[in-house]
Amino acid sequence: MRVPLANNLVLIGGSCMAPGMMARLKSELLALLNTDLYKDRLFVQTFKFHKTPSEPNYTAWLGGSVYGTTDVVLTKSITRDAYIKNPIIPDFTNYEEGRQQAHRG
Repeated sequence: MRVPLANNLVLIGGSCMAPGMMARLKSELLALLNTDLYKDRLFVQTFKFHKTPSEPNYTAWLGGSVYGTTDVVLTKSITRDAYIKNPIIPDFTNYEEGRQQAHRG
């Protein structure tokens, strides 16, 4: 999984719009690959950064609005009333199990 992750990086947020930020981050990541801590562990040759579909400072908001218009938001959320009754946030990687635990608790 490390190679696919290293080849699919996206920088979002206003801070990543600073001039030279992407080049600096890539340079530092490549330098880390040569350290004793990582050179025999990561098996990554390079890093690939993708361009965002909008300005980086808007991309998080864009992703949130797309997510909010899908049915996923209904299955991967908890209502305020449900949280007040049981203030445990379920593990949404397995929502059915989390829902059962929340009802038991």
